[in-house]
Amino acid sequence: MSPAKKSHTLDLSAFPTGTVAEYSTLVCLACLFDLFTNQFGLAPRTAYSEIKRYAPIIEELTAPQAVRPFFDSEEKSPHCPYCDAAKRWHARLDTFRIEGGKATDAARRALAKSLPAKDNQVQFIETKSDRRSLFFDWLDTQVRNLAHRFCH
Repeated sequence: MSPAKKSHTLDLSAFPTGTVAEYSTLVCLACLFDLFTNQFGLAPRTAYSEIKRYAPIIEELTAPQAVRPFFDSEEKSPHCPYCDAAKRWHARLDTFRIEGGKATDAARRALAKSLPAKDNQVQFIETKSDRRSLFFDWLDTQVRNLAHRFCH
């Protein structure tokens, strides 16, 4: 995002505590470009077009351990651990998982209406999960957050 564009901060205060999980990861565009040109044999312009259309799946964005071309870093100016590309080749992807139900439905619809629709900057993906899966996902997130706090 260029400095001239404003970032859109999400107001998630309307959601009950514990119903929103946030994930953030970086994607290395240099790795993606290399994948499309060298592995798939696409021409550079075609590769660029495909990268613009690329939409990661939920598992790529929320995995406990990121895999290429995704990576996690707390550094201010990180380098890709796979190809050593500088920060300008990285895109940050923030993912928010909101549990569905009566307590969150109205707030979710209001949030969806308030977000910008142009340039496909925001994408809504709905999936069905059972309570057991949600509980263990939440528990795993809490364990990672605690480990992160104590290790840093």
